[in-house]
Amino acid sequence: MEIWCVFPSADPVKAADCLRAWSGLGYKTAVLFDDRSHQARADVVIYESNYAGYPSAIKKLCDMTNADIIIAAGDDMYPDRHSKDDIARSFTDRFKDLYGVMQPVGDNWNQEVIRMICGSPWMGRKFIKSIYNGNGPFWHEYYHYFCDREMYEVTKSLGILWQRQDLSHEHLNWHRLKKPRPAYLAKARSLWSKDRGIFERRRKEGFPGMS
Repeated sequence: MEIWCVFPSADPVKAADCLRAWSGLGYKTAVLFDDRSHQARADVVIYESNYAGYPSAIKKLCDMTNADIIIAAGDDMYPDRHSKDDIARSFTDRFKDLYGVMQPVGDNWNQEVIRMICGSPWMGRKFIKSIYNGNGPFWHEYYHYFCDREMYEVTKSLGILWQRQDLSHEHLNWHRLKKPRPAYLAKARSLWSKDRGIFERRRKEGFPGMS
């Protein structure tokens, strides 16, 4: 069974460290950069000169592999130390047709948020291929924020979300490390209100097109 961790990055140093952590535990890895001068050791590296946002990047990365399970992460999201095969086995035991999402929520930082989003979901192949009529796994209108909140709401309503307190993806982001917001997040921050508006509208409408 192939299990991939995929994410976009604008910081090749952070990406390299994170990729090492995942590949060191046996995961296949793929990364999307917006600058062709950025290099990394990954099974797949792709470039998008005009970065279109997180949902678009994850879709492109998912389309590069037919893995049974894909983890949508970030360059600051680190793997649980349990065996990937043991975690995958528990995933397939619960979602035998691979139509499901499993989110580790054991990280002890920012629990009130972690439990309301799918910030680093393990996604089964059937879910990826079928959600939003095959145009997922995240709703395409978002740029950066709230797509993970919609995935939480959608998968919970469909009865295919499994939150795991016993597993943890440590999220070493700038806020947690008490560092300044990276400059490359300026556009995402400027579109926060727009993304929130998309989420509020879609939630009110019942998340149309989700299946």
